Amino acid sequence: MSIDFSKTYDVVIAGGGPVGLGLAIELGQRGQTVAVIERSTQLHSIPRGQNLTQRTMEHFHFWGAEAELRAARSVPKGYAIGGMTSYETLLSGYHYDWLQRDLVAPYYYCENERLPQYATERVLRARAAEIAGIDIAYGWSGIEVSQDSEQASVLARHTDGQEKTLRGQYLVGCDGSRSAIGAAAGITHSKSDHDKLMVLLVFKSTGLHKLLERYPGKQFYCVLHPEQKGYWLFFGRVDLGSTWFFHAPVPLGTTRDNFDFKAFLERAVGAEIDVAFDHIGFWDLRIALADTYRKDRIFVAGDAAHSHPPYGGYGINTGFEDARNLGWKLAATLQGWGRPALLDTYGEERRPVFASTAGDFIERFIREDHAFLDRYNPHQDKAEFTHAWDTRNEGSTEVMAFEPNYDGASAVFGQA
Repeated sequence: MSIDFSKTYDVVIAGGGPVGLGLAIELGQRGQTVAVIERSTQLHSIPRGQNLTQRTMEHFHFWGAEAELRAARSVPKGYAIGGMTSYETLLSGYHYDWLQRDLVAPYYYCENERLPQYATERVLRARAAEIAGIDIAYGWSGIEVSQDSEQASVLARHTDGQEKTLRGQYLVGCDGSRSAIGAAAGITHSKSDHDKLMVLLVFKSTGLHKLLERYPGKQFYCVLHPEQKGYWLFFGRVDLGSTWFFHAPVPLGTTRDNFDFKAFLERAVGAEIDVAFDHIGFWDLRIALADTYRKDRIFVAGDAAHSHPPYGGYGINTGFEDARNLGWKLAATLQGWGRPALLDTYGEERRPVFASTAGDFIERFIREDHAFLDRYNPHQDKAEFTHAWDTRNEGSTEVMAFEPNYDGASAVFGQA
């Protein structure tokens, strides 16, 4: 349904990417009226956000879209979702399996999945269109906000230049890492800058597929190279046979025209390959975390609340967790059975999770990999390196952390 700008909705969501759509579905299934504005009229073709965890798939199950999501995967059904870590090059001979999610499978109802974000968004758009109470308008973005004790409003601008005001009892910014909603509401961010320029390459190569047939059942590959000082050279499949993505640090000042990306890929692979580039893009490697997730009736979620490099697919999965957490609490408050203090627990619970993810997982990976690469070198002491590498292999079968909890929440039922 198209948006009625004369109406006051229960919740207005600025940003109709995966997190905004997930939040809309969560609210719509709970009987709330929702308006979603999204600036993009077409889905992005960049294959980011591919890794969907078991917990995320549980969300899709309860949103009524699990089967549709699994059917949308770009790698054939039945091909395993596995990862591999290797030393120096993909073909060096030093490698071990990585991210063995079957270790935590007994704790979840659903298995994990892997597919490009644009395929995920397509499924979410279709599901949202089926739910009464969800209205969506594409080509609109939020530019200014205001609020009082009863409602929040956003001034929305269309790509053709027209502007309209949209009102809701609550407003949620799901409009990305440069969130206009968060900035307009006065929500600041704490940032950790790694002073690294990252490149994202999307390319076609049937030769790479043939080379990697020696590692069956793998969809992503992490190369640890001493020159990268703990930062990954990361390959991932988009389909089975030809299309890939790759991200890695490159020298500051690198552009599309002054760097040999084919040679860079071949050094990471360890062999010459055929390459046809579909996309070359860049971003700065930094971690940002909103200092608060709420300003009265205005909230932020997903990348608008937290952003980091695409290590392990934490961003999209953390964003879906935000959507589920905030969604039921907004519905509870709107329906009158949730007290006002319940909404404070959204930030109390979710913000520490991302802080832990950034510090205990992403930055920890970089530090530990850097320390390993500094200490061990098979070209200097093969026996010592092999022993240390095998020890890492054994550690890859351990669960580093599995403890969902709400210790930081100010409203916990039965709390002493």
